[in-house]
Amino acid sequence: MIRINLIRVKKKKRKKIPADMLVLIFLIIFVIGLFSFHRTVLVSRANELRSEVARANREIARLKKQIGEVEKFKKKKEELQKKVDIVAKLQKGRQAPVVVLDALARAVPEKAWLTSLKYTGASLKLKGYALNNYVIADFMNNLGSSGRFGDIDLKSAVRKSVKGIELMEFEISCKTKG
Repeated sequence: MIRINLIRVKKKKRKKIPADMLVLIFLIIFVIGLFSFHRTVLVSRANELRSEVARANREIARLKKQIGEVEKFKKKKEELQKKVDIVAKLQKGRQAPVVVLDALARAVPEKAWLTSLKYTGASLKLKGYALNNYVIADFMNNLGSSGRFGDIDLKSAVRKSVKGIELMEFEISCKTKG
């Protein structure tokens, strides 16, 4: 037999949500939305900072390369400056013996002659003969007054007979100037 229930089923009445509860739900949704927005802003800012750091790192790499090139140029400049200094020193040194010999030739008196000359750096050793001590003294005075020699020192002056003529054998040391 078939049964049919004709009694209406009572529908449960929906309970109304209190207003306080609605405010609380909206507040929670608002706070969650606010946190989501804040997180999105932070992620965006972090991505911007990462790209800025990457760009700065690329710039640093480029500048390091330029610094390396600048350092190479500085080293090359120093090497070239050393070469220029050496050339200038050689040029100056090339003329120094000529100037010294010229001044020496002008300083030697008539009654004296040189038998040995040793020129090393700024030091000069002279050996020779003179007719007497006065000629040696004149020679030393001439050396001093030439302006090219300093620290003039008579090392020895010995009377010697050369081919029957009495002469003074002398040895003088001095320093050259400029």
